[in-house]
Amino acid sequence: MDSCYQANHDKYDWLIFYEIDEFLYLRNYKNVKNFLSNKKFNDCESIRLNWVHMSDNNHIFYENKPLSERFTEKGKNVAYHHKNKICYVKTIIRGHLQNIKINQNHLLSDKIKGCDGFGKKNQLKGIMSVNPDYNFNYIKHYFGKSVQEFVEKINRGDLLRGNSKNIVKWAIEKFFYVNKITSEKIQYIQKNLGLKYNLSYYMEKLDKRI
Repeated sequence: MDSCYQANHDKYDWLIFYEIDEFLYLRNYKNVKNFLSNKKFNDCESIRLNWVHMSDNNHIFYENKPLSERFTEKGKNVAYHHKNKICYVKTIIRGHLQNIKINQNHLLSDKIKGCDGFGKKNQLKGIMSVNPDYNFNYIKHYFGKSVQEFVEKINRGDLLRGNSKNIVKWAIEKFFYVNKITSEKIQYIQKNLGLKYNLSYYMEKLDKRI
């Protein structure tokens, strides 16, 4: 991201660093240009939007429909974030800034003037937002999609970290952090996961909840 910014910041007014399974949701704007041209951002060097994991909508199998139609519910971790004020952000960065270094998209230098999706400043604490917005201007992250797609993603392996048991464990924990635990999901993952992983912990958690 840093090398991209250094090579292109003089060419563009704004640079956005999101992943291929992340989508901007701008409730009252026609498009991103309309959003960024708002005068309330004139004094902002970065716009930090909340980052929302969308749930699997309890879909086990893939459907040939747009993501926005298939997955309409926010993940269950959103309520946890609100309660505990753990509200991560990702950033749109203004071009033409000098002498900055981007270490990661969640955490930028305090020297960069940041605001939220409403143009309000001082709404941030590190990589957290003080007043999270999950209704108007935020990022939808389709991390797992259906259970079938999630398993296929895990079986392909992680480009940087491979496909070790630790990576599988992290991915499954994240999946159930966002989505409801059901016996059908557990059984599908257990049966189709290439690298076998014991899901008894989630079965016990399901049993206790029942």
